[in-house]
Amino acid sequence: MLCLAAAPAFSQQLNLSLGPAFPVGAFGSKDGSDPASGLAKMGWMGDLSYMHSVGKKHFGVVAMIRGRLNGIDEGASIAPLQEQFSGYRWDVSSVSWKTAAILGGAYYQAPINEKWSFIGTLAVGVAEAWLPEVNVTGIMDSTAQGGDANIVVVNNKKAHGTTFTALAKAGIVYKLHGKFSLTASVDYWYLKPDFTLKQSVAFGQHMVVPGVYQLSNAASVSVYSVQAPYSQQMNTVNLSVGVAMHL
Repeated sequence: MLCLAAAPAFSQQLNLSLGPAFPVGAFGSKDGSDPASGLAKMGWMGDLSYMHSVGKKHFGVVAMIRGRLNGIDEGASIAPLQEQFSGYRWDVSSVSWKTAAILGGAYYQAPINEKWSFIGTLAVGVAEAWLPEVNVTGIMDSTAQGGDANIVVVNNKKAHGTTFTALAKAGIVYKLHGKFSLTASVDYWYLKPDFTLKQSVAFGQHMVVPGVYQLSNAASVSVYSVQAPYSQQMNTVNLSVGVAMHL
C-alpha cells in the first residue's frame, strides 16, 4: 500500500502492495432487508504508490492509485425474497463491488533502528465505485401436486458513482540490501458514493410449457420498476504486505 522505506540516501520510492480488504460498518452488514447494508464480503485490495521525501526530516508527499474488489453475500441478498415468497427456489448471480481511486497526501517516517522504521500516512482523493448488475430468479413449481409453475425475476442495473475518498494508514518497513525494502501495513479507507438505483421486478404466472422457466413462457406477466437515488458506505479496513524500491 502506501508504506515505503525512507532511507536517508533515497528521496524517491515506489511501492507495490496487496492484501485482504475487510468491509466494516454498513458496508459489511448482512441485513438484506436494510437498504443501507452493503452485504459485502472480505475482498482484496492492491496499491501502487510513489513517495518523495521533503527536506532532511522524516516527512514527505505521496501519490497513489489503488483498487479494491469485494464480493456480495449471495445468501444475504436473497433473504428478504425468501421471506416474502416462501416455497420458491432462488438463484442469484455472483457479483462484486468494485472501487478504483487516485489519492495524494503526506507521510511521516520514524526510524526504529538500522533496519526497521514506522511510517504513517494520510491521503485524500477521488474514487470511482461500481454497483454491479444483480440478477435474481425465483421458481416455484407445484405442478406435481396439481398446482402451477411460477417465476419471479429481479434485476438491479449496473451503476457507478464518483466521490471523495480518504485514508489513514500505519505500517512498518524492513530495509533489505540494496534498493529494496519489505512493508506491512493496516489502513482505514473511507468513501460513500451516490448511485442511481434502477430495479425491476417481474412476476410470471402459469408456465405454459412444463419445465421451461422463462417469463416468455408465462401465461401472465406483471412488471414493476423503480428508479431512485441510493447512497452506500463502502468503508474497509485493509491489511497489506509489499515491496518498496528506492529510485
